[in-house]
Amino acid sequence: MKKIIILIAILFAFTPYLTYGQKTKEGIEFKKNINKLVAAQEIIYYGVDFSKCKISDAKLIGKAAIMKDIQIPEWISILNKKYELDWIKGKLKKEKVSTDLNSIQILCKDIKESELVTFSTYSFPIDSVSLYVNAYKLPQKGGVGLVLIIENLNKLERYITGYWTFFDISTREILYATKMKGLPGSKYGFAQYWKEGMVEMYEYYFRDYYKRAIKK
Repeated sequence: MKKIIILIAILFAFTPYLTYGQKTKEGIEFKKNINKLVAAQEIIYYGVDFSKCKISDAKLIGKAAIMKDIQIPEWISILNKKYELDWIKGKLKKEKVSTDLNSIQILCKDIKESELVTFSTYSFPIDSVSLYVNAYKLPQKGGVGLVLIIENLNKLERYITGYWTFFDISTREILYATKMKGLPGSKYGFAQYWKEGMVEMYEYYFRDYYKRAIKK
């Protein structure tokens, strides 16, 4: 009985932390032409586009070069390794799924260091997503593309946001886009801290949004 009482006391003591870790993950859907996505049998996954993101963290002012040249490529590498082709195939449930992890991810080299780190919260509208997709230079001429466009890494409010975006490669029409939010922060180290938020964007998107969207 004594052990049970002690165990209950420990559980009550840690309840605030457990609750904090279970915050709801947010998503805002923009269904443009979902039927075309449902009918598509070929998807090309382009990985993560960091070229339009901003990092809202005053402590990193003056460290934009490190973020651009070291940290962002590291995040891309981590996500490519964790979410390999077989994982993506399993989630998309299409006849043919392939990857092109160079055409869009390489755009991180074009980030302007003077604009990467900011004091303020940053966001861009769905209309900007269309502009970004239209500007992609892709070797593929047809099919449906999928890219995660990272928007904001916000240290003060502790979240990361981005747009999961399906688009028609030939016309660049947005078929289905979802703005997702991930919560980082339980692991030590700068890379691991933000990686957790990115992982949530993958896991919860395919579990709660894509899966539901393609159901006929």
